[in-house]
Amino acid sequence: MKIITGGQSGADLAGNYFAKKHGIETEINTFNNFKPSYDELPFDIKINYVCDKKDYSQNLRCRTKYNVLNSDITLILLSKPIELTRGSKLTMNYCKEFNKKYVYVNIYNCIGNCSRTLAEVKYAVGINISPVINVSGQRELCRIDSIKFLEKVLIDEIKR
Repeated sequence: MKIITGGQSGADLAGNYFAKKHGIETEINTFNNFKPSYDELPFDIKINYVCDKKDYSQNLRCRTKYNVLNSDITLILLSKPIELTRGSKLTMNYCKEFNKKYVYVNIYNCIGNCSRTLAEVKYAVGINISPVINVSGQRELCRIDSIKFLEKVLIDEIKR
């Protein structure tokens, strides 16, 4: 298993912290001159600079597309409807455009009632010997809550 992210705060960084905590390979795929909006990166995390466009929003789109194309499934973590987001909606649209598997879920509404999401993620992960999971979602999400959610969804797959 490998976890990739775009390196933003909230959901993305939670994916990297989760991976480091459980000994899973992880990396951030981002763009040159990326200025993270969080306190610090996890220790010794690999950063790939995959885009070098002229402006910030072009780089965000390029990075998002790269992560979708280079994963087996994208897990989009939210606290509000995806229609009310920009980045998460863009991620979902790229998944649809390139016929890539994805699941989006409100991590707070899912607590104790997320069997569909668990089943979809476990199925997508389970059919791949070494799945690459793109963890993405809202910057505003609490990193600790997001990590707990990822543990609930992926911990059985780690033990396999």
